[in-house]
Amino acid sequence: MSAINIDQDELKRVAVHESGHAVMAVLQGIQCHGVFLAYEPDTSDSIQEARFCVLCGNKPPWQKADYLQSAAGAAAEKLFFGEYNRSASEDDREVFSPPGAPEWEATVDEAKMILSESPDVITKMAEAIMAKHQQAPMNLWPDRGMDGTSTRFKEMLNEEDVRQIVATVKLMQLFRPFVGMLFFAPDNPEPTSIRFNGTASFVNTGTAKVIVTNGHVYKRFVELKQQEPSLKMFITGSVTNQLLELKEEYLVDYGKNAVDLAVFSFSKPDQLQHLGKQYFPARPWPTARPNVGMPVVIPGFQGVHRQIGDGKLTINLTVFCDRVSSSSDRHFVLVDEGQERIVVRINASLDELGPLGGVSGSPVFTMDSENHATLVGFLYETGEGADATIFAVHADLLTAEGKINHALISW
Repeated sequence: MSAINIDQDELKRVAVHESGHAVMAVLQGIQCHGVFLAYEPDTSDSIQEARFCVLCGNKPPWQKADYLQSAAGAAAEKLFFGEYNRSASEDDREVFSPPGAPEWEATVDEAKMILSESPDVITKMAEAIMAKHQQAPMNLWPDRGMDGTSTRFKEMLNEEDVRQIVATVKLMQLFRPFVGMLFFAPDNPEPTSIRFNGTASFVNTGTAKVIVTNGHVYKRFVELKQQEPSLKMFITGSVTNQLLELKEEYLVDYGKNAVDLAVFSFSKPDQLQHLGKQYFPARPWPTARPNVGMPVVIPGFQGVHRQIGDGKLTINLTVFCDRVSSSSDRHFVLVDEGQERIVVRINASLDELGPLGGVSGSPVFTMDSENHATLVGFLYETGEGADATIFAVHADLLTAEGKINHALISW
């Protein structure tokens, strides 16, 4: 069974439209079963007539949330393209016809305002829809039926996919200001001149504003600089074409063989704002160590997901969500024992994870029931792929001044 014929621009519009419906369902607490391609079965091996759709658990009598969810497809189009395709919203508008229903255009505008706070979520879900359509053979998509109708539904994103994209992108938005890609390159770096990258964590202990990465990242820089004296360290941010050099003179402490951490501090710490970044307020310091079973979130910059094109470098954040499997004086460990780890590539067009080099130095956060984050460690070792075992150094192995806390080192 082959994919339906649809040009790239129309596919993008449709993906944004359906993402609007799905995201609004999650935001309004309405069950979203997923994103599907609905079709009528026939004897041929191709789909002649089909439509994209989002199946949700809306039930009469309809409430405001249901109307917002129905109008959200048009609202997402309006948000991204300035207008919406009225014919594509014909079915959505039907529920606004009965007496007592709210006015359609006003509801579209209200839905647009709500979605304007989550544009990244819609973008990433639309990318996932487009990637599924372009990369996965349709005969491999799960095929579902529905009681009382002959219509069949090819599953593009399931309920869990939708929920994870919304939740993880929101986590990305929460933590992205506190991490940057740390890379090595000669002076006046070009995208093709990057030799190596890790992740830098930006931390405010209440006493010091520091930049933390792994000791082996700094050690690698020292080794490469011996071969290439012009090599420097740089940190990226969220502002296009803005970099900050991380000079060796900014080094506060280096754990060497004792603990895999290297800590830096700018002479003017607040210059980090030039990158659109900020220091995570890790106060009070030290933070409590995580207990076994606690959920954690790890944002980092995987080296194989650096993209070079048209003379530009695009860096892509990867977010891991897992639980602490074990903990010792030296470190804590995340083992994907139940195959429950959530990994979202913020750019859905990227290849699968593969080698995880580049995430060294990533911060590790716990989250409480009210989504308050606590910095508990720094990733320092991992294997390959989404299910790789992850090792993290406890955050309290740093003092509030950013020094290695040798009082806690007994190995």
